[in-house]
Amino acid sequence: MDRTYEFGILIAIKDNSYWQTFHSMMKPNQEFDDSETPYFSTLDKDRLASLIIDPNFAETSLIALVRGLQRLKEIAPGRVMLPCMTIVTQDSNPY
Repeated sequence: MDRTYEFGILIAIKDNSYWQTFHSMMKPNQEFDDSETPYFSTLDKDRLASLIIDPNFAETSLIALVRGLQRLKEIAPGRVMLPCMTIVTQDSNPY
């Protein structure tokens, strides 16, 4: 345990023109402030899969990402291409 706190925030914008209008102004947060940080659609299942299985992705951030994507799939099923998955943690092991 690293004794840090993370709060995942999901912002779902239903306006289809938002990406075209504001994409050039979007900036990554301070943890990913580099030129290689990818922006891509939640409909791009191959890019999502590669991000989720990336060994360099911090575990705590990964859980927040997957839970956010799962929630997005619940509230806007046509906006995310995510297969069914379960998050398994040490706490979820009954033994």
